[in-house]
Order: sequence, then structure tokens, then C-alpha cells
Amino acid sequence: MPLPPTQPRISRWHWPLTVLGCLLPLLFGIALLYLAGLHQQKQHALTIARELLLRIERMLTEAERVNSKVADMVGQPCLAVLPALRREATKAALVRTINLADHEGAVYCTSLLGKVQQHAPKEAFFVGKIRLLPGSSWWPDHPVLSLRTPVPKGAVIINIDSTHLAKALTEVSGETLHAWLRVGPQWLDAQGHRYHHQPDAALAAMRSRMSLRYPLSITVGYPLATQTWSYWIPAHWSTLLLLLVGSLGCGAMTRWWLTRPNTPAQELRRGLHANEFIPYVQPVIDARTRQPCGIEVLMRWQHPQAGLLGPDCFIPQGRC
Repeated sequence: MPLPPTQPRISRWHWPLTVLGCLLPLLFGIALLYLAGLHQQKQHALTIARELLLRIERMLTEAERVNSKVADMVGQPCLAVLPALRREATKAALVRTINLADHEGAVYCTSLLGKVQQHAPKEAFFVGKIRLLPGSSWWPDHPVLSLRTPVPKGAVIINIDSTHLAKALTEVSGETLHAWLRVGPQWLDAQGHRYHHQPDAALAAMRSRMSLRYPLSITVGYPLATQTWSYWIPAHWSTLLLLLVGSLGCGAMTRWWLTRPNTPAQELRRGLHANEFIPYVQPVIDARTRQPCGIEVLMRWQHPQAGLLGPDCFIPQGRC
């Protein structure tokens, strides 16, 4: 007689294990999705920083080209070179003013005001080459980027309007991406505001790129708002939906595996470990004397579902 079919016993751990089998893939998938998104943001921020740096380097290269054109004017009287100086300033789209300085660092001629007396020594520039000024006497709240090119008789100083720099930063800045230009300890944001330190903006995936030609750098980063659920769910709803369906499938498979019916061999092994086999002692009687001459031990299986089973139900499985 074969072992009667049995139903799996429902353990108190089945439901917790089922929930765990559903949550683990979901949490693991969300963590992978977050790390992949963060890595993508970092790569994108680095790419944007490189592009911005190239654009600003091209602006400064153009300014240096203008400097080379007026280098011979340094040391000459301001009134003699002023018309030519203004022509060069007018031709250069990015240049606000061109300034001529003597070997002592005193600016004596500008394309805008003509003959002046201003102090602009080499030490006032970051590494003697560049500085970010808060503005000028006629426009004090409008920053300018000054590029200094030394020549034998002094230096040529070109002021680049921060509007052109801020425009380049604005084209990539927005609600999901911020960009800054750093010149020494000074910072310029996409609105053209100048700071003495890094702006207090909570950023994630921040990346910086330093120029190899000029002493400046570009910093690009994503605000922390892009790391919240209110941003992630609309941005990745399809992936999250697939992840949720897959996690529910894993939970269903875990439940099926825990509650599937055991095979006869598995059920026999379980019964042995659970000490469900009970010995029954049966006396042996001599037929002639009618006196007990021995005992016979018979094994029975006290099955939790099928009841008391005889040896014909489990001996064949035990032999296999």
C-alpha cells in the first residue's frame, strides 16, 4: 500500500519567508536602480563640465588673441593709441574693455575711459593671470573676468563681461542641473552672481573639471531634490513597475516552494527527523503450550495528517 497523499503543513514561518522573498528582490533592485541613476548623473555632470570648460577656454583664447594685437601699444601715450585700442575693443564681441598697464602694474589707458590711473598689480591676479572682479566704478554689481597678458613693457588686461560667462552656464543650468565657474577663491553662478566661497547649494553627483590652460575650473552638480521619491517615481515609473511585478513573482515562487507537497521519500525523511515512528510490542504465543515464547516489535508511523500508518505504507519507500 503506497503512502497516502499528504498536504504540506503550513508553518508559521511560511508567510514571513514569502514576504521576505518578495521584498529582497524589490529592495535590491531599487538599490541598483539608484546607484545606476547616480552613476549616470555623475557621468552626465562630468560631460557637461567638460563642454562648459571648452567654451570658456575658447572665450579666453579669443581674448588672448586680442591681447596679442594690442601688445605693441603698451608703453605708448594713451591719446596716441586710444583710437586703435577702441577699434580692437569694438571688434571683439566678448570684450568689455581693453586696458594697458605699465611695468609697475598701473593701468594708464582703457578703451572705455581713455587716460586713467588705476592700480592693477600682478599680485592682484590669481597666479598673476586672471581674476574675477565684482564690477566696475560705472557698473559695480556686474562682475567681470579680467585676463592679464604680460608684455615686455607692462601688461595688457582684458575685461570679459560676465554676461557671456553666465550665458554659457545658464544654457546647462536649470531645476535639475547647476553649474558654477571658479576662479581662485571666487565663484560665478548662472545668474551672474559672484561669491567669495562655494555657494551653499545641497548637491549630489557633483563633478568638477579644471582647465589645463587657465587657472580656473567648472563645477556641475544635481540638486538633492533629484534624489527624492517625488523625482524618482515620475522619472523611472516604468522601471519601478517592472521591478514590482518581478518582485511579486519572486514572492509567489517562494510561497509555492515552501508549500509544495512533499514526495514520499521526502515525507519519510521528515518523519524520521520528527520521531513520528512508534514501536508496538506484540507477544508471540507457542501454539502447543499456549505460553508466551517471545515478542515481536512492529513499527507504526504516527503521521500528523494521515493518522496511524502500517508498515505496508512506508516499508517500500524505505527500501528505495
